[in-house]
Amino acid sequence: MFQAVYATQAVYHMGHLSDAEILATGRLRARQFDLTGFLLRTDQTFLGVVEGDERAVNDMLDRIARDPRRRMVMRCGPYHNLRRMFPDWSMGYGPMRRDGFDDDITALKPTELDRHVIVQNLIRIAHDQWGTDNYPLVQT
Repeated sequence: MFQAVYATQAVYHMGHLSDAEILATGRLRARQFDLTGFLLRTDQTFLGVVEGDERAVNDMLDRIARDPRRRMVMRCGPYHNLRRMFPDWSMGYGPMRRDGFDDDITALKPTELDRHVIVQNLIRIAHDQWGTDNYPLVQT
C-alpha cells in the first residue's frame, strides 16, 4: 500500500463546472485502479491524498500534473503505508482557514512530517463531512 499527498493551484474559481469533472474523473479512476483518498477543494487550491498500488498512485499523480484545470505545486510521495487511511474516494469543499491549513500551501515542504499533518487534517475534514461510520478518526 502506498500513499501520496499533493497540492494543486486551481485554474478556475471554486464551483466552476471543472470541479464536477475532476470529481467524476477521480471517482472513475479510483474504481478502475483500486485507489482511495480524499480531495479538498478550497477557494484557489486542491489538496489531496491518494492511496493504492504504487504504480496506480504514480499514474494518478502524473495525470493530475498534466491536467490543464490545475497546476501542481507540491507532490509528496508515494510513501509505503501500512494501511489505507481513507475507505473510498471522495471530495470535500471548504475554506482553507476553517479547515486548519494556511492559505499558502506552496509554503508546505514535501517532508514526511508535512505529509502526516496534511493526512490527519484531511481525515478530520472527511470525518466531519461524511460522519464517523465512513471516516473514523485514527492516528498514524
